[in-house]
Amino acid sequence: MESKGSKSIVTIILVIAGVLALAGAGFAYYYFTYLKPQAEETAEETTPSTNPCLCYWSTDSCGDPTNSVKSKIYPSCPSKCPEPDFTAQYCQLDGGKAVCENATLNTCKSSLSTSSDKSCVDLKIYDNDGNILAGPIDSGIPIVIRATYASTAPEETFTDFKFFINGETINADKTDTSGSGWVSEKELETIEEAGTLNIKALATSTDSSGKTTQNRTSLACDRSYQVTLTGGTSCSQVITTTSGTSKSPVNITALELPISNLPALNTIDEVYATFSFGGLQSANTLTTKNSIKELISAETSKASFSSQYLSDSNNFEEGAAFPEFRAYDGTESTEYTVSAKVTYTTTESASNTFRCASDTITVVGSGSSSQDEEDETNEGTEEEGSTNDPDTNYSQFTITNTAPACLERVTPKNRASIGIIISNTDSETEQIRQIKNKLPKGFEYVANSTLINGVAQQDTTLLTKTVVGDSQELVWKQSTYWTIASGGNITIEFTVIVSESAITGQNLNEVVIEPTNTPADPASIRTSQNILISQNCSAPATGIFDSTASKVILGITALILSIVFYFTSTGAKISTLLNKIGITESVEGAVDEAKANVRLLGLKLTYPRSYFEEKVIRSKEKARKANDR
Repeated sequence: MESKGSKSIVTIILVIAGVLALAGAGFAYYYFTYLKPQAEETAEETTPSTNPCLCYWSTDSCGDPTNSVKSKIYPSCPSKCPEPDFTAQYCQLDGGKAVCENATLNTCKSSLSTSSDKSCVDLKIYDNDGNILAGPIDSGIPIVIRATYASTAPEETFTDFKFFINGETINADKTDTSGSGWVSEKELETIEEAGTLNIKALATSTDSSGKTTQNRTSLACDRSYQVTLTGGTSCSQVITTTSGTSKSPVNITALELPISNLPALNTIDEVYATFSFGGLQSANTLTTKNSIKELISAETSKASFSSQYLSDSNNFEEGAAFPEFRAYDGTESTEYTVSAKVTYTTTESASNTFRCASDTITVVGSGSSSQDEEDETNEGTEEEGSTNDPDTNYSQFTITNTAPACLERVTPKNRASIGIIISNTDSETEQIRQIKNKLPKGFEYVANSTLINGVAQQDTTLLTKTVVGDSQELVWKQSTYWTIASGGNITIEFTVIVSESAITGQNLNEVVIEPTNTPADPASIRTSQNILISQNCSAPATGIFDSTASKVILGITALILSIVFYFTSTGAKISTLLNKIGITESVEGAVDEAKANVRLLGLKLTYPRSYFEEKVIRSKEKARKANDR
């Protein structure tokens, strides 16, 4: 009886342990798959943001804050930005005259990183009548640029007020420190060139400890305006992309002409471009043989020329292709300029011609010194810790790539945000042509998920996505170069989804930038980040099933105890003890009762007569046992 009871107890313990294990595993899966994500999502929705917030007012939809009319930084993001308390003038050209009307403003907001510089709180542009300009701005109208600074640290003060305008740093004309903040102004009588007017306010701050920080600014003081020439279409600049480094020879691999106020393409008959090259010793002009209307984007009015087009002499009237740019013998570097002139005709008017601002290409030469002198110079430079040419403008950047350490292939753990932070560590302002991110195999970019400095962007305006097999290459490039002040940075964030084709294990995400100036360290323009693809990145974080290891240990423990109970006297001793206190008998009785009930239920459904007989017999048996007690 004891042996039978022992085996029964062991069986019962095993069954209970199995049921508990299954129940625990099921609960853990349900909690971490459904309950926890919902709780986190709810928490995100209900928890108010403590990050600083940029409220801005724009004449178009809420997009890039740099294209706004006015903006202001708040310590925390309000539920709704205040309605505009000012009137903006939206200028359009009508018969060669600027006609201004009150603009309809949209109220927008964007969360800022807690680490973002919040020293410059506002920047606006006024005309002579004190109206806030929204743009496009007529190049013939005098404007006043006004920036406002506020202290973000105890006893912080500001000096050395400047404006960074289209790549040139200009000192402020006026400063006012009489109020609660600091105000700087710059007046421009005329804007020499049409296109894009990029303005950023800069200042030097000094805190209570005496620490000085130069070129402080913020997203609130970064503006971009369209500028039009009175009565005509304009082109802001010639944007060239060159091959490799600046060492001779240099080839132009791509060229773009951003055009403003171009009539609708369906009203244009033909468009031609003439390119001029300053610094060449031979013929320096090339004119397109055929109309370039098909090379102009209907959305952006940007004319784009590929390397194949530029290298084909059949595309130009002169029967020549774009030249190579070489450094003159004996010179340390040679500068060339590339200019453009665009002519178009419409059904309603004769030909219209406008010019594009030139781009400069610098080609590094061998220098005039002898080889021995050059070797000595290089040796001396190496001893000083630098091998760069002191007469060449070099760029210095640091790139940080942020990404989850581990991702899975199942929703929602297959979705993640990837960040790119580009910091200008040079003492001068630098520019970037494009930013490239090569995703690992099986990673898919989520459409329109790009954020630049926290502001949502449309893919059509910035992003080019190239698909190669199961991999994607993302290239961000805007009509004008990204300009980053010394000590400043630009942040790009986007979302990816991991597909089934992703490879298990470590996957490399690569980032490469293309600055306008030669990098002082070629390694500084690229970085990479490993992302682990796993079947299970993390186990449940609470309860007895905190990790996979704990689950394995619990299972092994239950198995060992079962073996010990069954094959040793320990199980018999425990069973004897349980018999003495009546637990075994009670458990066995309960098991027998459950089996009998199941049998009765089966008889009731299949053999009602047998069910009735069996029920009568069981009732009499129970009455007899009760009388015996």
